[in-house]
Formats: sequence, structure tokens, C-alpha cells
Amino acid sequence: MVLGVLVLGGVCVALLSHFKHHAVDRSTIRGAFAAYQEVADRGDWASLYPLMVKDLQTKIATTHENVRRTTELIERSYPATLRRQALADLGPEAVRQAGTPAQYFAALVGASGRVALSIEEKIGSRMKRVEEDKKVPGRFKVQTVSGNQLEFMRGGDGMFYFVPGPTDVQQIHHEYLRSIDNLDATVQAVKTFGGAAAAR
Repeated sequence: MVLGVLVLGGVCVALLSHFKHHAVDRSTIRGAFAAYQEVADRGDWASLYPLMVKDLQTKIATTHENVRRTTELIERSYPATLRRQALADLGPEAVRQAGTPAQYFAALVGASGRVALSIEEKIGSRMKRVEEDKKVPGRFKVQTVSGNQLEFMRGGDGMFYFVPGPTDVQQIHHEYLRSIDNLDATVQAVKTFGGAAAAR
């Protein structure tokens, strides 16, 4: 369903064992990259959520809230004959029942069903070069030895945040818009069901 590039980018990063047991300094590119590597290596997508740029965190949190509200409306107000299909149309149960935005994001990534690449490829992906975007101050591109490219943006708090690739950003935006449409349609359907019940 979603976020293939994010998953593939995550599993292609290096295994830097000396970062495994130490807090990293995300006020530097190297530290932000190490934090990303650690969670990506574990496949811990819930922990990747707070490492992403703030505007995407906000969009994901809004999407999660919309999905949660839509699910509650369907479970509470839809006729039994329509309820199961309406819930299935929202997505897998793990996505619908996620308790937090971070858990929702992890469930969304997990629903993509992508297979991790080999350990050898991960080991080969060390940081090779860092360049600041000339057009966007505070935005940096990290090139890895294996040829992958990751982007990080300096936030207002001085920390660096991961910027997913264009395909992933597009998918996050798609899920955001879809959640708004689903919530609006569900609210209208509940009104209709209520009117039909009153008519009887």
C-alpha cells in the first residue's frame, strides 16, 4: 500500500554498532544520520516518526486522528450489514486501531509488505558526502557509499530531521487527503442513517 521508498531507503543504511548503545546528537548531520540508521536497521518505524520533519509529523498525526474518528463513527453508527466493509475500506486493522500517530505510521509502513534488503547491502551504506542545498538553507543531502541519498532539514529547535523521499511524501499526503474525504463521507452517511431511522 504505502511508503516503499521509505522502507527501502531505511533498510539500505549502515550497521554502525558504536551508535547502538549511545545517545546521538541530532544537532549535527552525522548524529541525525546515526539516529536514522539505528531505527531503520531495527525496522522500528514508530521510532522513525519523531525523527521526521515536523510538517510531516503533523500531517501524519492529523491523518491518524481522522482515521480514529472515522473508525469510531462506523463502529458506533453504521448498520451491521455495512459496518465490516466500511471498516475494511479504511485499511488494515493495525492501521485503524493504532493508538498513537507513531504507531499509525509504523502500521502504515508495515502494510506495504516490503522485504528488507540483505545485510551486506546495509553494511556497505556508510556516509560518504554531505552537501547543503543551495536553494533551501538548512536542508542537507547525505550521499552514502552505496549510492543512496537521504535528506535532513534543520528544525527551529536546532535538531536535524529526516526528509522522506518524494514518493513517500506524496503517499503521506495522499493518506492525509483520503482521511479527510473518508471522515466527511462517514459523517454524511451517519446523518443519512439517522434520518432513515427517524423516518421509520
